[in-house]
Amino acid sequence: MRTIRGRLTLAYAIALGATLLLFAAVMVSSSRQSAQRVLQMRVESSGRLAARIFEQAGATFYQSPIVAGDSLARPPLLSAGIASRLTAVPGFVLVADANRL
Repeated sequence: MRTIRGRLTLAYAIALGATLLLFAAVMVSSSRQSAQRVLQMRVESSGRLAARIFEQAGATFYQSPIVAGDSLARPPLLSAGIASRLTAVPGFVLVADANRL
């Protein structure tokens, strides 16, 4: 491509490609950040809801919300009242310290 038209076309194609790549990178980054914020807000909301459920259970039932298993083969189970209330929290994972609950 020795003609000026060929060099200009090549330069334009390179500039357009670079611009499109930059735009795509910015859009992907923005989309990831937005999804991360939404996920963080959802996790915090579920955590606050679960914490409120446990706070109310402690004030209402006057007992430990965890019923200990009878052997090492069976893990501890949640009491029926807490288990039914925790159905409002989607996909919860309960991590308990044996000394505190």
